Amino acid sequence: WQGTLADEEIRGAGTPTLLEALRAVDGWEVDHLPGCSLPGTAFAVRSPCAQTNSTAELVAAAALSDVVVACLGEDPHTEKPGDLDDLSLDAGQLDLVRVLASAGTPIALVLVTGRPRLLHGVEALPQVNAVLQSFLPGPHGGAALADALVGTFEPS
Repeated sequence: WQGTLADEEIRGAGTPTLLEALRAVDGWEVDHLPGCSLPGTAFAVRSPCAQTNSTAELVAAAALSDVVVACLGEDPHTEKPGDLDDLSLDAGQLDLVRVLASAGTPIALVLVTGRPRLLHGVEALPQVNAVLQSFLPGPHGGAALADALVGTFEPS
C-alpha cells in the first residue's frame, strides 16, 4: 500500500525523516529551507510545485552551505491517481535544482519517487555531484538515506 496516511502512521514512532536523520549526524550542522511544495495530485490536474522561498533566499542559503541536499520526488500513489503520460519530474522541482546550482555549491539530489523519472539534464549540471534514487524508501528510509549521504555505507 502506498496510500498517503499521515507520516507518523507510515513511518511509525521513532523513525526519523531524512532531515531528522541528517541533523543527528555528529559534526554536521544542518539547515533546512523548503524549496517548493507539491500540489495535491490525487484525481487532480497536476501542476508544477510552487516555490516557497524567493530565488534570492534559496541561492544565498545554498552559497553559505558546504553541500546542498535537494530532495525531489512525488507523493506516493496507487492505481489511477498515480497514472501519468510523461515520466518527467515536476518542472518546478527541476527549476529549483537549476536555481540552487547557480550558487555554485555542490548538490546531492535525493529522488523519492515510485518510478523512474526523467530529470532533463539537471543531473548533468556541474554542481550535481550525486543522484541517489530511493524509490519509496519505507519507514526507515530517512535513516538509510542519511547513512548513504554521509558515507556510512556506499549504495550500489
